[in-house]
Amino acid sequence: MEGVPIPIFKRVPYWRDIVKSAFVQAGIAAYRQRDFVAALREFQEAAKHDDMRALNYLGIMYAEGQGTPRDDHRAADMFFKAEVLGYPEAMANLARMHAAGRGVPQDNKAAIAGYRAAARAGFRPAIIRMAEIYENGELGEAPDTALARDWRARLQGQQTEPVDSSRVERAAPIQNENAIEAVAVSQQSGQILIRVSMRAPPARLPASFTVGNPPRIAFDFPNTVTSLGRSFADLGDGDLRLIDVVQGGGRTRMVLTLRSMMRHEAKVDGRDLVITLTPGGAPAVGAVRP
Repeated sequence: MEGVPIPIFKRVPYWRDIVKSAFVQAGIAAYRQRDFVAALREFQEAAKHDDMRALNYLGIMYAEGQGTPRDDHRAADMFFKAEVLGYPEAMANLARMHAAGRGVPQDNKAAIAGYRAAARAGFRPAIIRMAEIYENGELGEAPDTALARDWRARLQGQQTEPVDSSRVERAAPIQNENAIEAVAVSQQSGQILIRVSMRAPPARLPASFTVGNPPRIAFDFPNTVTSLGRSFADLGDGDLRLIDVVQGGGRTRMVLTLRSMMRHEAKVDGRDLVITLTPGGAPAVGAVRP
């Protein structure tokens, strides 16, 4: 793909939501009957259509070795993808993986951040966990009676069931939204160029952050939806392996999965955002406007 941008996302038919829902419901039915092999198959099909419930179930099944050999790395990856989509239960599950160092580096700060995000989204077990952390002084936090009491107070009036994806997906429309319409990848002089075409010029550069293991760079586009249809592209075994583009929580997040961490720079070019990845060196963020 030297010098020539290659479109990597294609629109999918409108009926994909119907298809993925059918796979998810079949998977849940099989899971409840403890037919884990059948459940795994159904959830894997739904995950191809970016269903956050299916991704979370897959994470649980890989973590517990249900219908498949235990694989903590794949479990953490499934939870991460569902978290990106905005699923609170997956946020808490990934936090648990960080706390235990399963599939991801042990990281108390990441664990607390995940539990806090899930709790703020209304996931009751995460609210309870936050209270326990400050009651007992866990995950590197000092005991704090006031904070523990505050988290316990949030349980008042909370529902007893986890927040489900149907409510997440029916969030209020984004006001003055932009949209990601296309993504293309090319190589030039050893660098990887990712051109993100928008409906309108980006109002500002997206915030970004990195994840060390596996190496990832994430960009958050505020007040933005995606009209790409399918939300991931598998690019094989090169330096850039996977691109996920998922919408949730009033923004769209683009996650680049890499073979090894790369330096990255972003700039606005008309209606496009151009991300440049450069091999070698410590990860760094450059934000440039023409």
